Amino acid sequence: MRASDLGLSQESTDCIVRYGAETLYEPQAAAVEAGLLEGKSVLVAAPTASGKSLVAILAILAMMEGGGRRAVYLSPLRALVSEKRAEFAAMGKALSRTVKVSASTGDLNARDRLVGNVMCMTNERMDLALRKGESWLEEVDLVIADEIHMVGDPFRGPTLEMVLTLLNDGSRQMVGLSATISNAPEIARWLDCRLVSSVWRPVKLTEGVYDGSRVDMADGTGFEVRSSSRGAAVDLALDSISQGGQALIFVNTRKGAPSQAGRAAAAVSRMLEPDRKKELQAISGKVLKNGENTGLADELAALIGKGVAFHHAGLNEKCRRLVEDGFRAGHIRALAATPTLAAGVNLPARRVVIASLGRYDGRYGRNMPISVMEYKQFCGRAGRPQYDDIGEAISVAEGDPQEAMERYVLGEPERVESALHHRLGVHALSLVVAEPGITADALQRFFNGTLGGAQRGGMEMSGPLRDLERLGMVETYGKRYSATRLGEITNRLYLEPETAVRFLEVVESATGGPHTLTFLHEVMSCSEFFPVLPIRAAQRDAAYELVERYGDQAVWYVDPEDISRSLLGLFGWIGEETEQEISERYGVESGDTHRAVESARWLLRSMADIATYARLPDVHKELETLRIRVVYGVREELVPLVPIRDVGRVRARALYRAGARNPRDVASMPLDRIRSVCRVGPAAARRIQSGR
Repeated sequence: MRASDLGLSQESTDCIVRYGAETLYEPQAAAVEAGLLEGKSVLVAAPTASGKSLVAILAILAMMEGGGRRAVYLSPLRALVSEKRAEFAAMGKALSRTVKVSASTGDLNARDRLVGNVMCMTNERMDLALRKGESWLEEVDLVIADEIHMVGDPFRGPTLEMVLTLLNDGSRQMVGLSATISNAPEIARWLDCRLVSSVWRPVKLTEGVYDGSRVDMADGTGFEVRSSSRGAAVDLALDSISQGGQALIFVNTRKGAPSQAGRAAAAVSRMLEPDRKKELQAISGKVLKNGENTGLADELAALIGKGVAFHHAGLNEKCRRLVEDGFRAGHIRALAATPTLAAGVNLPARRVVIASLGRYDGRYGRNMPISVMEYKQFCGRAGRPQYDDIGEAISVAEGDPQEAMERYVLGEPERVESALHHRLGVHALSLVVAEPGITADALQRFFNGTLGGAQRGGMEMSGPLRDLERLGMVETYGKRYSATRLGEITNRLYLEPETAVRFLEVVESATGGPHTLTFLHEVMSCSEFFPVLPIRAAQRDAAYELVERYGDQAVWYVDPEDISRSLLGLFGWIGEETEQEISERYGVESGDTHRAVESARWLLRSMADIATYARLPDVHKELETLRIRVVYGVREELVPLVPIRDVGRVRARALYRAGARNPRDVASMPLDRIRSVCRVGPAAARRIQSGR
């Protein structure tokens, strides 16, 4: 099927051709035949790199040509939201009609205003919009849900399931995009979608297992790979690079990513052309510039200069983006990454190496086998369209190679099973808030219509509703439920009911002050906080020192054994330690610090709002001050200075040393003095002086 056969306008057809899809891939054509362009709801279950993104674009173009108002693209991953925003914006520029693309990545601290007729957002941001009843929801005619197989994820799946159930009310077109799953027909029935199921890929994929000397592929072929002291995964990567390919190594720990990259560095460096080395040095310099002077960034920059890199959540966003762009451009030849990359941005390589088919699971205290679905996600990154004729995915066998072949290479992905039954309370509360006076029967009917309800033959709601009543979130009037004021606040703040009750207990117990240790410890102890980095032996003394130093700031006793590296790092951050110092002292990398700040910022604001509910203005004021310290990474005396435009933690400290204590002091400083103290030009100095 050709783009010109779709019946779209010439302008839309030209847009599709510019996208590189003059001829549609098999799954794309099948989606069109299923009624995608006529507004029919469709679920496309197909491998990675099979062209599902174009399915979304086709649906958007058809919606706009048919007079539709808004399309929403949903993803569980922030990186994908940003990537799709750029992709859809580029599409919009090629059209004469107005296409406004907006994005929200689920930052619960942001007061974003979503505008546009193509809106990209995380599932959590959509959930928040539904809870608030935001007015633009009435104008949504098309919902595109990417990575829909993640509805089975125990952490993020329940939110996606609720969002899809609420949006799928028959008034809009639903387009689901999923990896290959074994129960795709069941998911399609639940969503009332026409199913398009395909195993087609633009680049042939071959999978195999390496036993330490030989690779045996599923198609019966095989080849020898010379082993060395570098390790099996690196040997497999170097074998591909020596033949002109790139290699992506998936490791199961952050520590393993730089380790694998380091083992490959010297050998890869010897294979690089002079021009490639110049490009790599340029990327390396950008990493040093954007890496906030941490040891991790220094290590990454040195490796990139040799043609290899690593990728994990400990890197800040700018460094991760530089690595992704460098690998995508072909300059970085080998990339060692943690599993998050497999479900994130599109970074294909000729050969994917899976260094281990196990991962440590704290519930069992040992390595456990990864799922077949996750393995297939890894494999999906093998083979670059337009560059490779074939993609190879090779696993390193840690036990019996034949067992690995049968379980993973020849195996079928697991069924997607709903995890909603673990989160019924919080989602039932959101419905009660949205519809005061809702009956138990109505709640029961709604949850019976979820995927979990379909799979389990209905959902038992009496227990979760009793729990909400016990926690003070809802009240009953006969057979009807209404939210209490605390329940409404809990829902608005996007908190678990148990967290809200705990926060209320904390603020009501916070007499006198300050309470920095308790507030931060409680924030990091709740289920919403991320990331929780467990303490290591090297930081145990620091944990005891923290409790000893700040014990008088505790509402109740804090056990040093309960202190996490995340808490140590955040105390370092508000103590104005540099990111390099935080990394070296507490083992908390730049990316983790940023995420901890973001989580703590939201949760401290939530605790402050609960203090207002409890009519505790002094506690609210203390929490707001602490929140500002966390946002900017400063001691308390700098709180009046850091909100000034163009100031931040470093310049605020410089202004403080120069005698400024508040914005009025800064406004009275001579411009030349501000320029000297803050090391800025005339324009920035004027902005700092004016506070605007």
